[in-house]
This record gives sequence, structure tokens and C-alpha cells, in this order.
Amino acid sequence: MTKGWMTIQVELLSGGGITLDPPAGRVMLVGPRHTLKDLAESIDQAFARWDISHLHEFEFPDGRCFGVPDDEWGMSVIDYEPVTVRSVLHSDEPFTYVFDLGDNWRHRCRLTGTDVSAKDAKDPFGHLPSKPVPIRGWGRIPDQYGRRWENDTGEDDTGEDEDSLRLVPKPSKSLTKLQLSLREALVAEPRRDAVVAKALERLLDHPEVEEAHDVPQLLYELANCYTAMGQFDRAIKTIERILARRWIGRPDGRCLIGRVLLTAGRKPEADALYAAIKADGPNDIYLYDTVGTDYAAAGDHESALRWLADGLELAIRTRDPQGLADDLLRCRGESLAALGRDPDRIQKRAGHFLIDAGQNRGWGADKILSPTVALKRRGRARGWFSVRVELEIGESGETVDGPARNKPPGRIFLVGPEHTLKDLAVAIDTAFARWGRPGSREFVFDDGRRFGDPDDELGPIFVAGSEKPPADYAKYKVGSMVRKGEPFVYIPALGAGWRLRCQVEQPDVDPKDEAGVNPTNPIPIWGWGWIPDQDGRRWEGDPG
Repeated sequence: MTKGWMTIQVELLSGGGITLDPPAGRVMLVGPRHTLKDLAESIDQAFARWDISHLHEFEFPDGRCFGVPDDEWGMSVIDYEPVTVRSVLHSDEPFTYVFDLGDNWRHRCRLTGTDVSAKDAKDPFGHLPSKPVPIRGWGRIPDQYGRRWENDTGEDDTGEDEDSLRLVPKPSKSLTKLQLSLREALVAEPRRDAVVAKALERLLDHPEVEEAHDVPQLLYELANCYTAMGQFDRAIKTIERILARRWIGRPDGRCLIGRVLLTAGRKPEADALYAAIKADGPNDIYLYDTVGTDYAAAGDHESALRWLADGLELAIRTRDPQGLADDLLRCRGESLAALGRDPDRIQKRAGHFLIDAGQNRGWGADKILSPTVALKRRGRARGWFSVRVELEIGESGETVDGPARNKPPGRIFLVGPEHTLKDLAVAIDTAFARWGRPGSREFVFDDGRRFGDPDDELGPIFVAGSEKPPADYAKYKVGSMVRKGEPFVYIPALGAGWRLRCQVEQPDVDPKDEAGVNPTNPIPIWGWGWIPDQDGRRWEGDPG
């Protein structure tokens, strides 16, 4: 019997008339108190199952079977709910997990590591997982019903097999070495900007960098390093290299230069530059949000108040289609507080506007109006709806197809009125069989809105024009951010190339009709396609 945390290798061998050769696999981290029921549920999630209503069981070589006793189906098995995993594992002899006794998805399981310390168990996630979790993986995972694409009946013959799922070759060893050097420099404690800058300079000089990276993103981080080192002119020249390419961010990319000028104490130059940018685009609300925040960060709260007030006026006049009024209100409130002033007319007007529009998303309006007034004026919560998510771009930036061209793997999620964008991100990661510690995640909308973890230091490196951290995705409800038919993108690991295309498909869904309950988190209710491994590994030991 094992005593501490352990690792169990699980390989999907066959099921639904499909034999996987080589098999797809996951290495599960399992705790001393985790039960066989916990392990079964975690295996199902790790292998991208979305309909988990099927019977399942563990089969051991000595003839014991553990599962859900069911007299109606003649399931003479030992109840697995109270049985801990460690109590039944006495050796590395393989045992079997079977999901869906009809389609007979069979998994070979084997104990591969014992007495893993609590400290080592924390390392992959930063905390001790409450349930078994996958920490490593490989192979492509088929849909549990064998659907190769949406509406696949099993009769369509595309003339192509599963090998048409394309993953782009890995970069050269020399480029990989430079990428690893950059990552090590970025996560080093304490961070040394000179070391990061040198790693970025070497990576940018590599002949393959254009194919493997978005170069403006790397240049942006290099400019930040130069700024932190006090090399302001080098920072400005680096930003000019970004702008000389094709600027796709908002607001005007010259705002990046303005920020450097403010940091350098060259305020008159920054004032003149911002005025010129405003003259060229007076209706860009992102300009007012960015410039106001930059002035506040530089300690010039009077200038910040003016810019943020102009932004709030524009947001109110246009009904805030970009959803920035709440951020403008919050930032302006902080500058008022820094100057020792009470909320003024525009501050109160903007607070009423947000609540009337039902757009208050976590800060300003309810701080200005009393809770009673806020509750009376806030709009009715949106109902349940479905979100369609398809894996559009793969690990190295190319389109991912399933067994047929232009038919990527996908899932449809049931999302509730209280679910946040962070809840949806976690659900997508699970449904698309991602393993290990979550990456730097973001949702990106066509109008430039970005939502993710604002404390993630790696995010700005990978998003061109991301001079500000994203809005906190844990504070924003999905229903308040999206409308039916409006596309948006989920990036599960910034810098890794994966992109998932998302869209609200059906509003006003009855959750009990779809799932039988009101789920506490978004859940997949439909799916199709083969899910590739997040690192492009096709078999165990495959370097990609």
C-alpha cells in the first residue's frame, strides 16, 4: 500500500470500435485520500469526455471490480465511492478502467510513482489538488461517441483518416534553446531586466523567429526591459520598430512612446504626443483609458482626471459598446482619492449610467449609489445560454483539422448567468483535455477587449499592443460580455499558439432540459472531433 501522493499512468487502448495504436495517455497525480470514484471522474475529464452519465468500473487482475452498484443493470461491483486509491494498489501490476460499458472504452492503468511528497505534489500547480489531476500527456483523444466532426453520422467518408490532423513541426534545437533561455530569465527570482533583454535580443536575431513568434510581442517586452533599465531612447527606438511593422493594437501605438516619455520625466514631450494622437482619433475610447491610466501611474492625477473624464463622456454618449466605462470610473475614482476629493458630477453621472445599463461589473457604480438604489436600478440577470467553442489554431500556429479538412474539433458549453469568464476558461481547458498547470490565459474580442489574469507577468509579452494588463476575467460574467453571434477568441496558453474560436450559439436555454440540473460551473453538453495533445506529442516519449 502506498503512503503518500502517487502517479498513475493511464493509457486509452480502445473503445467505440476504435483501436488506438499508439495509445493516448495521461499521467495522473493522485493523493492519499482520493477515492476510486475521484480517479474515475478525473480520468473521464482528462480524456475529454463530455457525457459522463455512462456506467464505468475498475477491473483488477485478482477479479475485483469497483464501480457503482446497480441492480437494474446487474452491476455486482464493489462500491467505489468510499475506497481510496492507495488502499487497493499494492504493486505496479496493471489494472483496467472501463468507461461506458456499451462502447467499452478501455484504459490500461499502472502505478508509476509512489510516496510523492506533498511539496512535490504542489509543484505542478502551486497547491495540493483536491482531486486527481493530469500532469503529463500525449496522443490524440477521440470523441467518446466516435464523431469525427459535428453532425458526423459515421457514414460520411471523407477519404481521409485521422492522420490528417496536422501538427506543425517543432522549431530547431537552436531556437528551442533560445526560447528556454528566455523563459528561464522571465521566471527567475529576482527578475533581472538586463538578462531578459539579452535573451530577447538573441532570440530576435535568430533566423526562425519570424515563423515561431509574433515579433512585435517580443519587441514590446524588450522595450519594457530598456525602460526598466533607464535606457529610454533605446526603448523608444524599439517601439518604433514595432510601429514600422503593422500596428494592430488599440489605442494608437504611439501611446507606448508616451508612456516611456512619462516614465523618463519628459512630460512636455508626452503631453504634445498625446495631444497629436487625440487630434487624429478623438473617438477612440481606448485612448482616454490608456492615457488617463498612464498619467495616474506617473503621479499626475490632474491630467489623469481630465483624460478619464473625457473618456467617460464618450462612453456615456456612445452607450459604452466597448465596456470600458467601469474601468474608466474606477481609475478616475482612484485619482480623486489620491487628491483627497469626493466624487464629482461626471463620476456620479457615470455611476448612474452603468447601473441603468446593467453594466456594473465589479467596482465603481455601487460604490457611488447606495445598495438599495443599485439593486432597484440594475437590469435583470441574463439567463442560461450555450457557447460553441472550436479549436481553430494549433500548438505552433497552424489550423487544426479533425479527420476532415475545415472541420475542427469542438464542444458546446452550457453557461449560466453567474458564470464568469474565468469559469468558462477552466471549463474549456478541461473539456479540451489540457493537463498540467494552467498557462497564461486570455479572452480577446474583436473590439480590443481583453480579459485574463491581470497579475500574470507573462501575458503582455504575447499580446501585441497589450500596454495594459487584461481586465480580471474572474470579475466579469460571460453573459454581460457577449451577445448571440458575436465571435471572440480564447487563448489557453499565451505564446504557445493555441486559439479557440468561441460564439454564443443559443440564448435562453433551459439548463434542466440540457443537463438535468443547474450546474455550478459551465459544462460541455455536446462534442465532436479528435483532441490533439497540447504539446503536440503523438505518443509517449515523442519529442513533438
